[in-house]
Amino acid sequence: MSQHGSNLQTLLTHIIYNELSTARNPNNMAIIQTVFNQLPLEAARVLADIFLDLLINKEDYLRALRPLLREIVRTLRHDLNFEEFCLGLLQERSDIKFTELEPQYQDRLMQSVCDMICLCQLLCITPAIREAASAHARADHKDLTMLQSFQRQLSIIQRDAVWWIHLVVPEMYDIKTKSNEFVHCLYKMLFMAEAEHYYNKDNWPPDGDRNVMLRLCSEVPILEDALMRILVIGLNKDLPLNAADCLELADQLVKRAASLNNTGVDVLRIERMEIFDALMNLATYHHPDNIVLPSHYQPPTLAVSSSYWKVLLLLLTITAFNPHSLGLSAWESYPTLRCLMEMVMTNTYTFPPPTFSVDEKTTEEIRNSEKQVAALERDEILEFETHLATATNPSATITLQNSLLITQLTAMTPRQAARKPPNHVMEQLKTLNESLKLGQLLCRSRQPDFLLDIIQTQGTSEVQPWLAELVESSESSLEVLPVQCLCEFLLHETPQHIEVDCDGDEVSKPVHQREGKQKQLLKHLQDLMYSANVESHTVLEMMTYFLRRLTSQQVHSRSLALKGLKMVLTRQEDVVDMVMENQGCQPVDLAAFDWLLKCLPTIPHFKDVREKICIALQQACQIETDHQAVSAFVVFLSQFAISEDKQQQSLDDLVLDLSRLIVERQTLVNHILLSRSPSSGSTSDLSGLILTRLLHIFSEYMKRAKGPAQEAYSWSDTQDQIIVRWSMGHSATMHILVVHAMIILLTYPSSYQEPETQTELETDKGCCYDELVEIWFPQQDNPPTAYLIDTSEEALLLPDWLKLKMIRSNVDRLVDAALNDLEVMQLLLFIQSFGIPVDNMSKLLSCLDECSQRHSVMDVLKSMSSDPHYMVQLIDIQHMRGAKGGEKFKQFLSRDSVSIDGDGDGDVSVIEAQSEPIPVAGTRGVAGGGAKDKDMDVGLEVISERQRQQSRLVESARSLPSKDEDMMKTLEDLFSANSQSSSSAAASNKLFFTLLQEMNSNRQTFSTVLQAFQNLIFDKSDSDFVANLHKMPVKACPLIKALLHHVKDLGEDHRKEVTNVMERLLSRSQGQGHRTAINAILVQFLASCQKIHKSRKKVNIKDLNLSGLNEGELERVLSETLKSSVLNESGQGHFDCSASSHQLCEAIVARDELGTSEGLLIDWLELVDPEMLSACPDLQEKLIFAKRDSHQVKRWQQPQAYLLALLTHQSNWQTINKCITSLLSKTPDTSQLNSKAVLDFLWACIHIPKIWQGLGKDRKTSVSYKAEDVLCLSVNQVYTLIDYIVMETRSLAEKQAKVKVKVASVSNRIDLLLSSCGNRQFVLESVLKYLQRKAADDQQNVKVNAGVMSEVNEAYLYHFMIIHIYLEKPHAVKYIECDDVTSLVNNLQTTYLGTCQLDTVSHRLITNLSNTAGGSQAQSRLYDANIACRKMASQHPLLMLRQLSMIAALLKGRVHFSFNEFRHKNHLLFFTHVLGIMDLLRPDVFKVCQQRALNEVLHIYFDVIEVHGLQKEMTPLVIKFVHFLHHFTHFDAINSSLALKQYLPLLIHVKENYPDLDILKSLLAVVSNEIKDQQHLLDLDVDVEGKNQSTDTPDNEVNMGLNEAVMPQRPTSPFSAIQLAPFLKKIERGAKLEDVIEVLEDLDKTSKRKVDILEHFMGDLRRLVLSNNDKCRSICHILLMRFVRQNPASASDILPSVLECLESKNYHVVLSALKNISEFILLSRENSGLLLEKLFALDIETNIETGSYITEAIHLLNDQHIS
Repeated sequence: MSQHGSNLQTLLTHIIYNELSTARNPNNMAIIQTVFNQLPLEAARVLADIFLDLLINKEDYLRALRPLLREIVRTLRHDLNFEEFCLGLLQERSDIKFTELEPQYQDRLMQSVCDMICLCQLLCITPAIREAASAHARADHKDLTMLQSFQRQLSIIQRDAVWWIHLVVPEMYDIKTKSNEFVHCLYKMLFMAEAEHYYNKDNWPPDGDRNVMLRLCSEVPILEDALMRILVIGLNKDLPLNAADCLELADQLVKRAASLNNTGVDVLRIERMEIFDALMNLATYHHPDNIVLPSHYQPPTLAVSSSYWKVLLLLLTITAFNPHSLGLSAWESYPTLRCLMEMVMTNTYTFPPPTFSVDEKTTEEIRNSEKQVAALERDEILEFETHLATATNPSATITLQNSLLITQLTAMTPRQAARKPPNHVMEQLKTLNESLKLGQLLCRSRQPDFLLDIIQTQGTSEVQPWLAELVESSESSLEVLPVQCLCEFLLHETPQHIEVDCDGDEVSKPVHQREGKQKQLLKHLQDLMYSANVESHTVLEMMTYFLRRLTSQQVHSRSLALKGLKMVLTRQEDVVDMVMENQGCQPVDLAAFDWLLKCLPTIPHFKDVREKICIALQQACQIETDHQAVSAFVVFLSQFAISEDKQQQSLDDLVLDLSRLIVERQTLVNHILLSRSPSSGSTSDLSGLILTRLLHIFSEYMKRAKGPAQEAYSWSDTQDQIIVRWSMGHSATMHILVVHAMIILLTYPSSYQEPETQTELETDKGCCYDELVEIWFPQQDNPPTAYLIDTSEEALLLPDWLKLKMIRSNVDRLVDAALNDLEVMQLLLFIQSFGIPVDNMSKLLSCLDECSQRHSVMDVLKSMSSDPHYMVQLIDIQHMRGAKGGEKFKQFLSRDSVSIDGDGDGDVSVIEAQSEPIPVAGTRGVAGGGAKDKDMDVGLEVISERQRQQSRLVESARSLPSKDEDMMKTLEDLFSANSQSSSSAAASNKLFFTLLQEMNSNRQTFSTVLQAFQNLIFDKSDSDFVANLHKMPVKACPLIKALLHHVKDLGEDHRKEVTNVMERLLSRSQGQGHRTAINAILVQFLASCQKIHKSRKKVNIKDLNLSGLNEGELERVLSETLKSSVLNESGQGHFDCSASSHQLCEAIVARDELGTSEGLLIDWLELVDPEMLSACPDLQEKLIFAKRDSHQVKRWQQPQAYLLALLTHQSNWQTINKCITSLLSKTPDTSQLNSKAVLDFLWACIHIPKIWQGLGKDRKTSVSYKAEDVLCLSVNQVYTLIDYIVMETRSLAEKQAKVKVKVASVSNRIDLLLSSCGNRQFVLESVLKYLQRKAADDQQNVKVNAGVMSEVNEAYLYHFMIIHIYLEKPHAVKYIECDDVTSLVNNLQTTYLGTCQLDTVSHRLITNLSNTAGGSQAQSRLYDANIACRKMASQHPLLMLRQLSMIAALLKGRVHFSFNEFRHKNHLLFFTHVLGIMDLLRPDVFKVCQQRALNEVLHIYFDVIEVHGLQKEMTPLVIKFVHFLHHFTHFDAINSSLALKQYLPLLIHVKENYPDLDILKSLLAVVSNEIKDQQHLLDLDVDVEGKNQSTDTPDNEVNMGLNEAVMPQRPTSPFSAIQLAPFLKKIERGAKLEDVIEVLEDLDKTSKRKVDILEHFMGDLRRLVLSNNDKCRSICHILLMRFVRQNPASASDILPSVLECLESKNYHVVLSALKNISEFILLSRENSGLLLEKLFALDIETNIETGSYITEAIHLLNDQHIS
């Protein structure tokens, strides 16, 4: 071998060939072992070439080479380089030996190479690998090196195999014709095929090792190159693997590799981003190439929905295993993929994920956006599908209902906004995450750090419980996860676990299951916080996570953050030290925040995180509601936020945040700074500490903010920024809130001294306070001025609210500054405020004294709408408190008020001086003595009286007096002249309305008011009360009416007292000459009392003797009687409708004879109760609907109709609905109601909406109008309605026993019954079942003979209703239990049924069939019409039988044509079609009810045979007609004989021309027997119409005798099974093709004359339509269509075969089925929708054009002449 390179080839070739021969050398294996030890790589390649040469031979060496290779591997102890050996087998061969090989041998070579590759993979499994795999299965992961090496080896072999399939196989082999073999080889080499394909050659591997070895070979990683090549194969249209199958294969391979994640090998390592584009291209939808879209239309990029979501799940798996290479691009460029990644990471499968939105508003926006995108996507797909459809059918219309692509396609927008996954994708995602742990893989990635990105995006201010779940389920150490995850887990476990209080004790015992995890986590976080070796950004992230929660709007979230910080910062060993330090050195309230004030500054990285902590605490002060927490934050900020290195901008932000806290959160700040100590009652230590800290912060700020004044300042658009200038030349730029906050702080008391640095801080505090006071309120200088930066205008530093706060303080300098330059209006406002100290109020009053000398105070009071007397009272009150001053102002007020009151100009009334009057003490003598004092005294007395009166009004409005004396004063004040003044009007009106309301609701208040009113009228006659009543009738009239309205509720004695009071009031009013509306009310009341007294005894109308009275007298008597009855006992004229209606109804019912009096009574009833049923429903219902005796029926027809009209036209719907419910809740048999009246009323109720809407007979409704279900009756009510209909028919039967009358009665009510059912199918079903049940119950008592009822036949009526419902709603046939609907009409006269909905359809079908003309086009039209008629005759024979008379009429008038014209004008074809239709109507067409129309048809056919019967073309018609007559005689021998006896000579003549027609002989025998026995039949009085038949009468014997003469009815097919057995054997499965075609041709010839023969071959014909032979398929389709035309009902049996043909992958099979598909759709109309959808899908999914077939089918279905 070393001498020459070719020696190795020669040696191994000789050895292998010798080993395969019969004379093998025993040293062959030893030589092979030696060769492979010396040259392992070269020997493997040479051995592969030798094996490939052997496989190319025509002899099959595969079975010999498999054991040889196993022997070689065994000899080499598996030390064979399988990768090189397999690569050698997979090399391309282009030598002559291969190219000249026949195709079948080339195919065998491809299969053999594939098999050898699979064998090599199996041989890679050594015993050591088996042992390692077994140990790994037992969770023993000690040494996996050998198993990992094995998996890498198989991955390389499979990668090379995919390369061979992709590049070599298409070049060497003809894969276009062997697509299945190509795909099979790919699946087999990847160990994705079935197990039997790996051992079917020589049964190796053996049974014991087979499963283990196949599993080891299938559980291997997949290399990137192999996966990419598979995707490229799917994208290549020239290769047999389509995109969907390729995607499915890739999905299986990726999932198989991902499941091996625990072996330590890179099972799914992908580096190239091209895999994203490749997978997306596989999911892209491509429309058929043969469809050309419009040039101006740009189709959208769409994807197959199922493939698109499969690709995303596939990319999710790949990204989870390759986050370092693919994760960042997937996270940033594919939003939907990112959504899936976040779902598996957070284990939350909702859209949008909780990490996408932090609040409900954002979530709703995302959902709305998704809906909008989905709507746009739907519109694009509809437009695209419309273009696809119009390319083949220009008239096609695509809607949401008939679209096929909307549910299958989606927009290909992976880089746009995230889309919501479907529910089934959510389930797949959840299952995938549970099995492959994708979420954990993504969470463990630190580069990129997806988990940290989610946390930062969402914000830690929101609760993130999924982080806690992640930590809980994490199997790795805590260092792997971000600190944010650990902090979240700590927060969620805080309430129940290791929370530590300030004393160092555990608050609650930890749960045992999580105790170790919690302690480990807390220890880890504390180590991170206090370790100097940890990077500062880690500590910053941890602090940021907690601190950002402090600004959350949720209290629970903020409290969790505080607890978390406390736990992390408070170590166990520091707790006791802090407790000792806190004793006596700090307020107890802040001890809970030692973690902030003491522990936090001690962490090593405090300087690095201090700035962030201060900013977070500043923001928290704006949100936090806990005063202790805010106090601690302020203390911390005062210590660490104002350092020397602090930038001015940061300091500006600090003081602005604190200023907002002080100014905008006054309640919280007051609670902090004004809290009292429980022991001393003074300001607490905490309040003093916080105030000191705040003053210190602002003092430091002012030191840095003040600077030399500048010439110019930069312009700013901030409105609240000001420039403050001091007279000393300094200036500062600051926010206006900062100034207000500092001044507010100066108003708080400051008495706290900190123990630890008492002297220093006390001095510092005093300095800070004095500095701020001096800055803003200097003693020796002018106060500072401020200017707005944006406008340079002077700003107001001290607004009124701030001045008021300064006045309330105890600092004199602040008070003096606030009182400086105050206007009079400001002083008047401040003096009315509360909370001002006495000394400060004295200063205010002194200012008012000064202003009263300089300004017109009264003008200011008028502009403020203030009352001078009120101001006087305020001054008196302040004097009572100890305030001094204000005397001049008070004197000025008193003088001005009197002067206004006594001014002689007359322009100002005294009322102006009494606005808001409040009693004032000691007001006289203020201005001095003399006459002016006396005038003032008089004026003040008047004012005082008016004030007292107004006070009483106000007090009475608040609480009405309960005593009579107080109520009298209230009424006097209410009707006094002063109550109308502007100052008292509001109180007076309020009192008046309160009084009326209480009188109506409270009986005690009414009695009190009545008694007080009576006392005022009688006891105080000298007062002006009566005059005041007439001066204010607006109030007096309602009060008197309210008193009179409630008189009816009093007793007789009280009513007399009220009458006396009103008489007294009227007498006094007339005596004083008052003429107002009060007099009219009193006169009307007293007059009614007198009438009631005169007619106290009521008269009942029915007791009156109305006979003998003329019309005028009767009218007068009724008028007086009703007027007296409607007035109640109190005489107020209350109309008693119920009593009057009751009397009228009783009077009408009691009348025996109809006369004028009764008509007047009805008219009066209409006037009393227009709704007819609202007053006394039971009695009025009896009046309208009662059943009358026979002598009363006639005279009550018109009154009853009139009452019904009044009820339906004048009653509201509520009354009508109650009446309907009452009528239909009673049993008609026991209710004694007139069924006709009830049914007429219900019919009118249904048409009431039409009457209201003007939809009468003169107005046409739209075509699309659907009747409204007005009544909405329940099922039980509809049952009662049916009983009413039957009862009405029964009442008619008692008078006239005619079928037509009863049928007409029921027919008139069917519309009412159907209208009551509405469109509710369940009601219709219940009605039909009820009718059938009732018919069955009454069937045993019914005897029906030839359509005449022998008694009141309710079963007949129930059957009739069922049939009528069926005729109006044919789909109701599915609710009828009978096997055949026509069985219900055995003895019914269908001519009495009137018209139905489908009569129009059947009429058009038959008319179109009769429209004959010459030419092939007319034949085609007749042919289509015949198919439609046959379909209706087979499905709804009753509907076609109703048109039998019409068919007879259309047949007439055609016999007189000459035969040539008769044939060429297609009259013969028309007769043939009609005879076929009648044959389908057997046996219903032979029934007695059809006898008359049938005889007419038979007569016409006999005329045709008589005129043209000798013509040869008439033979098929004659034969078919004779068979039809045979069926007639077999069904009814007697009636058929009577019908045919007149045609006996003609039948004999036909027999002579058709001697071979045996059935005709039977007919002649029947007719001849009938002629011979005619006399006998007449004697027996045979009823021709088939009535009164009996089994034991001589009639039956005659009928039996005639039936014996009739030839037995032949079966459906004239052929027996024995006759057809040879033909069935030739056509059975597996028969020769020649024999099959021969039998089919014979069947084609025979079935043209005898179609029934095909029923024996239907199974074989349905099978053979899938044959690969074109001729065989064509004949089968022809035969099947011929049979379906003959028997349209069999279309449903053939439908599965047609669908199977359309779904076939054989192009020619589909085309054969399409040839007759349009006609088959017409014959299978009930399945037309399914077939049309299948045709459309076929056009979309394949290259087969089906548009023309769809168009033709729709044309047949929708032809205007047919349907």
